[in-house]
Amino acid sequence: MLSGVFSEDTNVQFYDCVAHKTKFEQIPFPEKLDLIITSVIDALWENDLNYLEMLSKKFPDTPILVFGDSTLEENNCEQILKYSTGIITSPLLFNIKELQSWTIENFVSQAEVLGLKTLSNFANKIPIKKSFKTFNVKPRHELFIHKRYRWPFATYFKYTTITTSWGCPYSCSYCTASNLSSIYRIASDVIEDMEKIKAMGIKEIYFSDKSFGLPKENTTNILNLMIEKKFKFSWSTYFHPNQYSPDFLQLMKTAGCHTIIIGIESYNRAKLRQYGRVIQDDKLEGLIKKANEIGINVCGDFIIGFPHETQSEIMETLDWSRKLDIDYASFNIATPLPNTSIKLSAIKNGLILPNAHHFDTTGLSGVMTHPQISHEKLLKMRNHALGAFYLRPSYWIKRLSRLRGFQHLVIQIEECLNILFKAISSK
Repeated sequence: MLSGVFSEDTNVQFYDCVAHKTKFEQIPFPEKLDLIITSVIDALWENDLNYLEMLSKKFPDTPILVFGDSTLEENNCEQILKYSTGIITSPLLFNIKELQSWTIENFVSQAEVLGLKTLSNFANKIPIKKSFKTFNVKPRHELFIHKRYRWPFATYFKYTTITTSWGCPYSCSYCTASNLSSIYRIASDVIEDMEKIKAMGIKEIYFSDKSFGLPKENTTNILNLMIEKKFKFSWSTYFHPNQYSPDFLQLMKTAGCHTIIIGIESYNRAKLRQYGRVIQDDKLEGLIKKANEIGINVCGDFIIGFPHETQSEIMETLDWSRKLDIDYASFNIATPLPNTSIKLSAIKNGLILPNAHHFDTTGLSGVMTHPQISHEKLLKMRNHALGAFYLRPSYWIKRLSRLRGFQHLVIQIEECLNILFKAISSK
């Protein structure tokens, strides 16, 4: 999204040190840069902060802007702003077109217009304006096509990402998306984006919305135009069960949707309400049933190890996952993500340190102590759940029946081997 806010005559370069396995000193930086944008994420806090510091020393006169989930917490922002010019509060609120000169001074003085948090307005608690409801960008997809990029639900090797909306109106307090303002791209902007990627020969799309389908009228327009223009893209997305209606899911299918990822989380949905997670029973069951009827794959996201959970309650969730007629399952250990209720509660109860980082939703880091269950036990339950779900003969019969071609078969085999490798290596 950030690549699309610059004018067409601006030379934009992208470096992905993770995918390319590139060390800082190996990056082929130009001698002069007008602007640098980089990320600092919580799971890689120390590495990213160190990387940011090296950037600031190498380019002391160049404005450096930062985004990432680490910026959701004030104490993190204070450290990030030691080595940067400003923090981008949202990729869809960032408005570079208003800036006449790319200097550190101008970025700071026009922070409100640009949608930036800087040291001056952060220290003075000046609120960032969030008045935008829509935003128009033209992402440079050609910069982000790389053979090492993987998306487990893709049916083609080559794919790209499209975002139609940012943020989430739902209030699940264990999720960072609940802290983001809800803004969206108008249908014509998204369709123009799709026409570009179709011309590039790309057939697979991952809609990276936090919850696809919002606002519904705008998304319906997008889907109808995809059908009208006969794009025939193959695509997947995250989808909130409460967004479900039979007609809307059918429209998604007709427009090319083959997989939806939904947050099922826990068998005990009554207890999830304490985190603001409310799913109507008829919506969830109806969604899964309808998806199977029309041939849309469903991946259920499950969370185990909530502080309130007992071992028997976790087993209820894991047993239930195999009874549901879903195609994939992701089992995650409850994680204190930045500025979420779980983290605040864990700090208050002494389960983690106030400045702890390195969180990951697989729970492999074990940074949060569960009141009743050891981390080793949670990890063992998670690994057992993976095997119990994916190593069923009936499961593989269904998977083989839904293959969409040779590339899809290869991707599925790779993902299967990846799951088995992670399960074995984490023991």
